[in-house]
Amino acid sequence: MNDMARVEWAGDEQVVRLPPGYRVDAAEVRVTRDGNRIVLEAPDGRIDSATGLPMVELERLLDEGGEGEDEPWDVDEIKREVLAELAAERVAR
Repeated sequence: MNDMARVEWAGDEQVVRLPPGYRVDAAEVRVTRDGNRIVLEAPDGRIDSATGLPMVELERLLDEGGEGEDEPWDVDEIKREVLAELAAERVAR
């Protein structure tokens, strides 16, 4: 999608009115700059830099727990496994 959004003023704040295809189901968004771009992300849009997975997905995977193991999680090992799986999926495409 590459639509235009209307920019308006509300007092001393700018308001960006997002077209229907861009709306988020959140009360607030994270705002960052990337060069001249202004990026809006819903809070759950965070990406884990080590795995490339959305944080929501990574947290879900971590919350699932082990298969019968009562040992503590080795987060670094999990990240290595996920990265290997992602690499295998990319090669398969």
